[in-house]
Amino acid sequence: TETDTDEYMEGDINKDGKISIVDVVMARAHIVKTKTLSSEQITIGDMNNDSKINIVDVVMLRSIIVNGKIKCRNSVNYFVGFPTFFIC
Repeated sequence: TETDTDEYMEGDINKDGKISIVDVVMARAHIVKTKTLSSEQITIGDMNNDSKINIVDVVMLRSIIVNGKIKCRNSVNYFVGFPTFFIC
């Protein structure tokens, strides 16, 4: 079952509990209009809080994956494993 957006990690567009290349691909697909994200997914993927998914959000998502840094909406940040798994 799906829950509120606030319970998902910022950037976890597919809501699988981690930020990975899949989230980057989904954001890019939304930008080039080959995939439409739900309003909830847009909120989750909107890394710079400008109410849309654009290349800035993709760059920020990639940076999280490469650098292992994450910010969570409602909790302390936790890093688990090499930089594709994050738990909030």
